Amino acid sequence: MAVRAPALSRCFLSLAKPNRWNAWLLTVIILLSTGLALRWVFLVPIYQAPDEPEHLDYALCIKHHGGLFWSSQSTLPDPGTPFFEHPYTVYLRDSTATLQLAFSPENRVPPGYGTLAYFAALERGAPPEEKLPAAQPPILFTIYPFGYYALLALWLKVLSFGHDGIVFLFFGARILSVLFLGCSLVLSYATLRLLNFKPWFGLALTGIIGFFPLTSFVSSYVQPDNLAFTLVSLCLYLALRWRSNGRSDRMLALLGLALGALLITKLHFYVCVLIPVVGMVGTTTGPRRAWCRAGALLLLPSAAAAAVHWVSTRGASNLLLEPATCKHPFFYLCEGFGSAVWDFYADQTHDSFWGKFGWLDTPLLIAGWRISQTVHFLTQMGTWIILALTLLRLEQVLSRLSSLAHRGRWKAAWRIAFSNPLLNSYFAFTVLMFFLRIATNNRFAGQGRNWLPFLLPIFLTRLFMRPKHSSCDVRRGCCRRWFYATCWFTVWLGAITG
Repeated sequence: MAVRAPALSRCFLSLAKPNRWNAWLLTVIILLSTGLALRWVFLVPIYQAPDEPEHLDYALCIKHHGGLFWSSQSTLPDPGTPFFEHPYTVYLRDSTATLQLAFSPENRVPPGYGTLAYFAALERGAPPEEKLPAAQPPILFTIYPFGYYALLALWLKVLSFGHDGIVFLFFGARILSVLFLGCSLVLSYATLRLLNFKPWFGLALTGIIGFFPLTSFVSSYVQPDNLAFTLVSLCLYLALRWRSNGRSDRMLALLGLALGALLITKLHFYVCVLIPVVGMVGTTTGPRRAWCRAGALLLLPSAAAAAVHWVSTRGASNLLLEPATCKHPFFYLCEGFGSAVWDFYADQTHDSFWGKFGWLDTPLLIAGWRISQTVHFLTQMGTWIILALTLLRLEQVLSRLSSLAHRGRWKAAWRIAFSNPLLNSYFAFTVLMFFLRIATNNRFAGQGRNWLPFLLPIFLTRLFMRPKHSSCDVRRGCCRRWFYATCWFTVWLGAITG
């Protein structure tokens, strides 16, 4: 599906010749946005970001262990046995009153926090590394792939050659996320230029992404979504570059490596990017022999990465599936879908996307409560309006693709449907989040930061996915389908409220 009104062929032109002023403006935008995130690095208290202790703990364990963990009877704990926590994790959590501050905005950090004297005393009290017990697999070992944590452990190892204090390493780990933000912004701008947007629009949207409060918050703490943001942006950029620059094997091989790296970073992001990319490559590749070559270049790195991950964990996992319910499946699905819609577009996920940070207990204030509430109300209304317009536009696109298929042009329909992996990956991720929200009963505690890697298609959708009418027949057809949708919505609402 197209992003803009022009023909699809105009959406995949190569990058224009670099302009010196555009390059300078892009540099300024990246420096200012990463500088803002860097300020958040030191502004947010230690461990007062969601799940940061567990994420840093995994990297510290790999650094202390000197390499990846490999599952075996001697390393994996027995069922019911608490997982290993690195002593530095326990020390920082106890010394900074992490548990007393989390979910309690009325509490304050210890006296003197933020001063050089406080951090120096915190480093002096840390246990010496040479006396630490042997590291064992942490709790995230059975949940998340090792990619981000291995890279972070390598980064911490490099930093430790200069200074190995725990406070220095902690803020160094946060700064790595800021570096990922800079890479993501460069790739976002390059992707917009590949989509043939004007330079001024690319700069403006890159600035919006860089200065978006969610971006500043997530990019300032230890969180694998930052690396996922960079890798998702890289995969989508390389996919569009492959299509626009002669479909070279070298570009496809680089895309395969990027997908392999994404697989061992966040599996669900990988799936949502892989399907649109494979669809685009498959519908634009010619003979079957070319399909085999393209498939090998694209999927072999992922297969190798998956093999390493499987061997390291031996399939150990911690699936957060909800036990069987006594409700009828239809009512269970309806209730789950209704809860997901409300959560994503009005409740916790929506709020944490637009301005509720920390442990979801620190709302963003804009010149006082009154203005903040007004902005929140306008954002809420705009979200529902844009959601309705987007669904109507999707219905129109799918109807026209279906019409093409019924006329026997099903190859053209598939080619157009997979022509834009940028938007398709975002829609695929949204569908996956609905599935996970219903299947797990939100035991994974979905938040707005889950959508960070798809900020670019999110803003593009809100700007360009609006309904378009070309004839009275289309309008009548849309009205008829919306009447049927309203009837089904009424039945569904009665089911979940009854």
